[in-house]
Amino acid sequence: MIDMFHDTHNILLCVPGFLGGAILLVVSQNFKNPFALSTAIMVMPVFFFLVLAIGSISLDEARQDGWVDPVEKTASISELVNLFDFDLVHWDQIPNQIVTWIGMVFIVAISSSLDVVAIEIDMGTKLDINHELKTVGWSNVVSGLLGGYTGSYIFGQTIFTCRSKTNSRVVGVCVILAEIAIVVVPVSVMSYVPRFFLAATLFFVALDLMLEWLVLAYRKMCIREWAVVWLSFLAINLVSLDLGMLIGIGVAALNFILNYIQAPVMIQDYSRDARDILEPLVVSRNLGSIAHFEFHGYLFFASVVQLIEGVQKGVYVHKCSNTSDKQKYLPVCALSHNITVECLDGSPAPNSNILPTELVVMDFTHVSGMDATAARGAFLILKKYCGNQGISILFVNVLPKIRKLLLKNEVTSKESFYDTMNAALEFCESHLSNGR
Repeated sequence: MIDMFHDTHNILLCVPGFLGGAILLVVSQNFKNPFALSTAIMVMPVFFFLVLAIGSISLDEARQDGWVDPVEKTASISELVNLFDFDLVHWDQIPNQIVTWIGMVFIVAISSSLDVVAIEIDMGTKLDINHELKTVGWSNVVSGLLGGYTGSYIFGQTIFTCRSKTNSRVVGVCVILAEIAIVVVPVSVMSYVPRFFLAATLFFVALDLMLEWLVLAYRKMCIREWAVVWLSFLAINLVSLDLGMLIGIGVAALNFILNYIQAPVMIQDYSRDARDILEPLVVSRNLGSIAHFEFHGYLFFASVVQLIEGVQKGVYVHKCSNTSDKQKYLPVCALSHNITVECLDGSPAPNSNILPTELVVMDFTHVSGMDATAARGAFLILKKYCGNQGISILFVNVLPKIRKLLLKNEVTSKESFYDTMNAALEFCESHLSNGR
């Protein structure tokens, strides 16, 4: 592939794609208008055809120079169906694929779960992970039965939707209609669209992801976690996807062991149960409008679900019976009638007479360490959930390295940290007194 760049003409064909992708990245990061990115995308082919018109260059000449794909007739739907010939299937090779199938199930399940968490962080709203995984699973079943490719979320489409600020189902409908049109139209769409247009969109997605996770991630991770990301990235590209992921998991496990070994020895309360050292726990109690949570051990990626579920069960919010499920996660309703209390996750509260939570106190006294996944996957999401309800979060007795990690990931501000539980509770009492 590198040999292609020995030809100056090939380099010339690549330049517009690189420039277009860089321009799309600049537009997405500097313009908040939802039409900005869409306009920038549409300008590229318009500019291309404008140059052809000014230079009196025909589309056929552009095809000969490699700017546009040659005209090709696409297969009709009936021809696609006729491609299915089970006599050509090597049935004896199916047993050899079982291990690969099982491995891909785990890979897609893990990657899809991480995609859901990333979307939750970006949108600040809750998603049902089980429902999302079922959607991916059934989509793969249908795609496989119809001879299509299997996979997970179209991350590029997700990036485009998020960056263009078009948070609407209309985007999905447009994608469906466009894909149906591509199948129905008898000619290839790429025969009339400049190649660099597709290259620019792909380069934009690649540049955005690499910049965020390989460069800017340094600001949100410890140096060793950042090294794990780079080693995993290099392993996947130099070896293979499945083996590279195994190498990455092994490096992450080694990093976790090193972190856990270097954790300070905690004597207070740990003698009650050895699990307090080995397994992160969430212990909660509610004092009126104050919800208190005490965390133990080393908080890492495997703790995320437990942390989110534990905190959501211990935080109570107003529920307006005349609101839709979507409105349920908006700031606290100010209605004085027909109001009940529920848990933050939408489940019924254990006591209907309990007060809605106004302040959440998170005690890190017995937390020996935390990684960036727990910071973003648990506490950043909880911050957004509580923020949607107007609930403030206080952090008590946080180690300097954990405090730095929380600040890097924009989980909280410096004013939300307290050295002792008494100082945090005094603030809570003062806040509640002033509120009443």
